Amino acid sequence: MRIASDVTRREIDLADAVETLLRENAELATERDRAIAHDRQDYPTADAYGKVCAALANNKTALTFAHGRIEKLRAALRLDSLNASYALAADDALAKDQK
Repeated sequence: MRIASDVTRREIDLADAVETLLRENAELATERDRAIAHDRQDYPTADAYGKVCAALANNKTALTFAHGRIEKLRAALRLDSLNASYALAADDALAKDQK
């Protein structure tokens, strides 16, 4: 019976080893498939990256220009408001003098 039990034990060990190898093979195949899918993803080329950087730089330039223009307009409005106040004050003074 010892021979039979040794054969059975070897068969069990061999079956366990085969099962482990099959599981590892499936895991490796999954890992391989993920790597292939990852490599097939679209990545921006250096040219596309350069174009995006140029567009961002142009946008920043336009925003800087617009910000400067807004500040100039605000200053002009303040100046107009101040000039308008002086003009109204002068008109008020003339109106008082004419009374």
